[in-house]
Amino acid sequence: MGSAACPVEECDIFDFMAYHVGMTVLHPGGLWATEKLAEACQISSRSRVLDIACGKGTSAIYLAKRYQCPITGLDIDERLVEQANKLAQRQKVSQQVRFQVGDALNLPFPADAFDVTLSQAFLILVPDKKQAIREAIRVTKPG
Repeated sequence: MGSAACPVEECDIFDFMAYHVGMTVLHPGGLWATEKLAEACQISSRSRVLDIACGKGTSAIYLAKRYQCPITGLDIDERLVEQANKLAQRQKVSQQVRFQVGDALNLPFPADAFDVTLSQAFLILVPDKKQAIREAIRVTKPG
């Protein structure tokens, strides 16, 4: 932690939280909030799920274990995706959960590719919130 990595006036919100507050994971509510979100989205074993801004993969791995569904996690930070893939291997869900680098403003998936698209504490991080939401809707099947 320390200001050498990112001066306060130049940090984006993620770097500020990581370097100055000591929070490397932005996950308000923890897995309790993840479970409530999953219930609201009616996730089941048949759901194909996209977790946008998955970070280290904690929520995606939890959902894969809980619901036995295939999950794709996407994050713009290569280091976080690498950590997520290692965690999935350690948790023995790497066949079910796949993590990749990508931009939420230009999702690398076709239209209607997922049954459920979710994210937690993500919109605060992106400059074009409308575009991020449009992209999430685009890759999610209607209904």
